[in-house]
Order: sequence, then structure tokens, then C-alpha cells
Amino acid sequence: MRVPGMNDKEEKNIYDWLVTQSFPDGILRVRLDNEDLILDHI
Repeated sequence: MRVPGMNDKEEKNIYDWLVTQSFPDGILRVRLDNEDLILDHI
């Protein structure tokens, strides 16, 4: 996604996501809008 005022080095990817599982240590299993599953943390 191109944001006005950002150069190529600062370009960011923005995804919609859904938390599919949360773990007690603050880790989350997340499904991105492109169907990839990732682990994230708070």
C-alpha cells in the first residue's frame, strides 16, 4: 500500500486479520486476509 509522503524504504503492508487462538503468555495465532497464519504477541 502506498501512503502519500512515504518513500519506498518506508512502504508498509497493511492486512486485515482475525485472531483464531490466544495463548496464556500473550501469543496470538492470527489469520491474515491473504489466508496466511502467523503467530503474534501483545
